[in-house]
Parts: sequence; C-alpha cells; structure tokens
Amino acid sequence: MPYPDMIAIDGPAAAGKSTVGELLAKELQYLYFDTGVMYRAVTWAALQRGIPITDEEMVSELAEKVHIDVRQPAVEDGRQYTVYLDGLDVTWDLRRPEVERQVSPVSAYPRVRAALSAQQRRIGLQGRVVMVGRDIGTIVLPEAALKIYLDATAEERAKRRHREKAERGQVFQYEDILGDMRRRDKIDSERDAAPLHPACDAVVIDTTNLTVNQVMQRINQIVKQRSGAMSFKRRFLVNLMRGLLRLFSHWEVHGRENLPQGGPLLVVFNHMAHFDGPLVMASIPWEMEAIGLSDLWSVPITGQLLRLYGAIMVHRDEYDREVLRRALQVLAEGKVLGLAPEARMSPSHTLERGRKGAAYLALKSGAPILPIGLIGTETVYSSLARLRRPHLTANIGPVFRLQGPLARGAARGPQLDAGRDEIMRRIAALLPEKYHGVYARKG
Repeated sequence: MPYPDMIAIDGPAAAGKSTVGELLAKELQYLYFDTGVMYRAVTWAALQRGIPITDEEMVSELAEKVHIDVRQPAVEDGRQYTVYLDGLDVTWDLRRPEVERQVSPVSAYPRVRAALSAQQRRIGLQGRVVMVGRDIGTIVLPEAALKIYLDATAEERAKRRHREKAERGQVFQYEDILGDMRRRDKIDSERDAAPLHPACDAVVIDTTNLTVNQVMQRINQIVKQRSGAMSFKRRFLVNLMRGLLRLFSHWEVHGRENLPQGGPLLVVFNHMAHFDGPLVMASIPWEMEAIGLSDLWSVPITGQLLRLYGAIMVHRDEYDREVLRRALQVLAEGKVLGLAPEARMSPSHTLERGRKGAAYLALKSGAPILPIGLIGTETVYSSLARLRRPHLTANIGPVFRLQGPLARGAARGPQLDAGRDEIMRRIAALLPEKYHGVYARKG
C-alpha cells in the first residue's frame, strides 16, 4: 500500500506540530501545509487595510473575498512553503509580531473558519499533503487516512516558544508567553466554531517529555503501520477464519459505517464463547492485537489460532503490569487493540459486570473505543453437533471516548467504575434484551 495521501496533524500552539509536520512532509516529499498561515494571512490583510480585528463582520467579509494558496517553497530562503494572498507572496509578512498577537480572535470567527476551511480542503484534497492545524482531522479533512494530535503542557509549550523567540533575537518574558499561551488555549478550546479537540480516530501523542526525534520515531512507526499490510501469517489466519465462517455459519456484520479509518483504537466486545475473539478479528478490516485469557490457549482450534496469531496472553485474576505495558504500547503506536471487558466467558451467555481493565487502557491512552455486540457464538458447538450452520452476527457501534484524563488517588476508582459501566452499556445497546444480563434496563 502507498503512504496515506492526506495526513492531518492537530494540537495546541507549540505542541510541536510545525516541526514534526515539516520533517514528515520532507521525508514523504509531500507539501507541508500549516493552515495557521491562512488565518495569519487574513489577519495581515485586515491590518494592512485598516480593518479592526475586533470587527467580526468586516474581517469575515474579507476572509470570504481573498484567495489564499499554499505551495511548495518558491525560493530557497529558509521558508517552509510559499503563501500567496491574491497572488502576492506574503510568506514572511505573516510571521510579524503584530500578526501573531491578533491571529487568535480572527481564527475564532465562525465565518472566517468556514471560508478558510473551504480553501484548506481545496488544497488538501489534491493529496500528498501533511496538513497542520487545530481542526484538520475534525473539520477540514475528516477523511484523512492518518490523523495525529500532538499535545503538551502549557508550561512546556511556553518554554519552547520562549526558546524559539530567543534564538531569533526576540526578547520576551516567559511569564508573558505563558499567559498568552493559556489565553489562546482558552479561546481555541471554548470557541463555538470547531473547538480544539482530537478527532475520534486520531493518534494522540503527548510530546511534553519527548524529543523531536522520539516523536518522529513514533509517527514513522504509525505511518508504516498504516501503509503496510498485515503480516503474511496474520493475513492468512484472518482470511482462513473468514472462509470458515462463510462455509460453516450464517455470518453477518452490521454497522460497518461506524468503522473509523484505523487506530489507535480499543475494540471491546461481549464474551460468551471461545469463538468471540476470532469472530471479531474476521469482522473488522484491520490487523488487531488481541488480549486473551491463558485458558483459551488450551482450547482446540481457537487456542491454536490465537497462538499462531500472536495474541497477548493474560492469566486469570492476575494483575500483569507487562500486559498493561504491552497493551498501552500497542495503542501508543496507533494500532488496534481488542479485548472483552468481562475478562471471562459468561456462563449464562448474558452480560456480566465488566472489569476495569478496558476503562483503564482507554483513559490512560486516550484512545477511542469501538464497541461490538456479538450474537450467536454460544450456539456454535450445539449447532455444528446437529450439523446445522449457526447464525453469527457482529453488530458494530459508533466510536466513543471516555472523559479523561485518568484521575489520581481516591478519584480513580469511581472514574474507572463509571468508565467500565459506560463501555458495557455501549455493548449492551448492540445486543437483544435477552443478552443484557446485569446491564438490563430497570423497570
């Protein structure tokens, strides 16, 4: 497979988007497009024409009239790209301090965002682009094959911006930069038009304690994972499972429209029989790292499949730090991780109280969750024994996130309990009532 044709990188100011985006674009030989330059262009144009930045109506009308284009560098003077405003090269004008001070309110105006989002899409849909901004994955290019969200603490981002300005010979107080950073964060996150937040299928990377090289290593791993096909062995096993399912069962998958474009993703499902894991693997389009109880490894056929597939083994009722570490690493690398929150097969074939592991992984990693409700797997053995094909259904629900980040101290327990129950209720919503068990609606 080729590299993703459109790559979206979002995040707050000074999280490392520009540096990482430029490096990645150079490696892939793509256009590096920092969409912030469009808001700077409108700000610069307003200042040049004497339009008050506080006049939302006039600034919005200006944004709707001007034509902005971003192309590969036209001259070799250290620029990352060339920005044209109505045909005029304004690349370096957009970095003036007066523009930087006033760009945030301009970027918050709904009509400005709508006008510039259309121009950004025009450029982005041409492909071979690494687009950087604050709403690329959510608004501008929701169809991007790879979405990355970079974040860092306000203090760390202020330090970076202070160091950057000092290297340019500009004298600013750290406290002033930090104050401006926090004000801009507040505007960006609370605005009505496209507030700053990760796309549900974005890879979230906290760069606070990472070097640029470390961030690039992670992103390169993700790009390779997205661009590469499954390993031959896993691809063979998944295709084998699909073939067996088509041959020996009536297999249906509903809700494919809810599938995101890839990881990081935590796939959760109900657990009634040994065939649940293989059924999920066969029903989704990506390579999935799976967590399974060690008991399953001794089960004929299913155990062999899981062993060959390379699933992550966890021992019953054992708190395994290594399993958690491996699971979090899978999500950090932008991959898909699957597990049954109940952690064991339900003897009654109805939902039991989930455990906290899935909620912990979701809150710790920030990964979105894809619920899947499985129907019919409990009938596989009895149906085949009577020489009948069992009816198996995988219902795929909408992606969602738990509200984070993961709390500390006494608040963590209740947060994990609430997260666990939210996950299980989402699974229950995809199942007939007879499967709801402890998550049946009261009354």
